[in-house]
Amino acid sequence: MNQQVPLALPVLEDFNREALVETSANRDAVALIDDWPKWSSPFALIIGPEGSGKTHIAAAWTERSKAIQLDIAELDSGFYDAKAFLLEDLTPGQIDETKLFHALNLVRQNQKTLLMTSRFHPSLWRINTPDLISRIRSAISVELSPPDDELLKAVMMKLFADRQVTVATGVIDYLLIRIERSLTAAVDIARALDEAALSRKTPVTKPLAREVLQYFKRQ
Repeated sequence: MNQQVPLALPVLEDFNREALVETSANRDAVALIDDWPKWSSPFALIIGPEGSGKTHIAAAWTERSKAIQLDIAELDSGFYDAKAFLLEDLTPGQIDETKLFHALNLVRQNQKTLLMTSRFHPSLWRINTPDLISRIRSAISVELSPPDDELLKAVMMKLFADRQVTVATGVIDYLLIRIERSLTAAVDIARALDEAALSRKTPVTKPLAREVLQYFKRQ
């Protein structure tokens, strides 16, 4: 392309609840954050593949609950002044069982709430502490499906609409069957198309979409 397409862009600029697109792929997770603080357990877990929207859903919940985001490498009682907490991207082989168990106990004992996210089901976390396994099993658990066409299309349409860019449905349909099945890919492509169209002062068309897709494939 004659003009460089920006890469490594954030998944979504607007992380509030109103900007959260809801479809069958994420409905259970959206219902979970909407149900807070009436959770049946002090712990909740959202599981989903990369690019499935965990970050946006967790951010929307954080805004609503005024939660503090925790770092599993630095868990200690000093973080527990707030009423709600977020612990993202729990990953097998990177979980300090002692610190996590301590955090879960503090949350439960002090009647607080904790939302966790992970790309992996807890059965794959390789946890050996029986009491910690029990705590995690007591969490409300919901799984995100990979983004479906409905979600990907809605996200791209919203991104274009937010930027006041008119894009024909046929262009978006053209993109849907050619992009990676993730919200990250949908957002990157939509924003790159907008930038390319602005720099050239042209509409977002199928030929431009084809060119942007080819550019991304070469990266």
